[in-house]
Amino acid sequence: AVAAAEMAFAGGLGLDIDLAKVELAGEAGAGQAMLKLFAESNTRFLCEVPPEHAERFADQFANLTLARVGTVSETGNAIIRDGETKLVDLPVAELKQAWRAPLDWS
Repeated sequence: AVAAAEMAFAGGLGLDIDLAKVELAGEAGAGQAMLKLFAESNTRFLCEVPPEHAERFADQFANLTLARVGTVSETGNAIIRDGETKLVDLPVAELKQAWRAPLDWS
């Protein structure tokens, strides 16, 4: 979640992510969406790839688990869903302000 938000902050764009497309080892259960949002593992990366290069990018990782989990948008909103369930739908500017608040000592 933080990596995706930081990408949106940097570009001033929106995002739409579907956590249902993120694979997890083990059984599904309560809290799985939060685990997908905030778990940090050494082998998990979030990459932005222009649509015209998506197929070529995927080909480079043909033998690894790879999922297209979302898209960049020009809405200015961060939308995070788990399948049909919408978890977050907030302006990126609002998220950026909350992210920066602990660092604003002035």
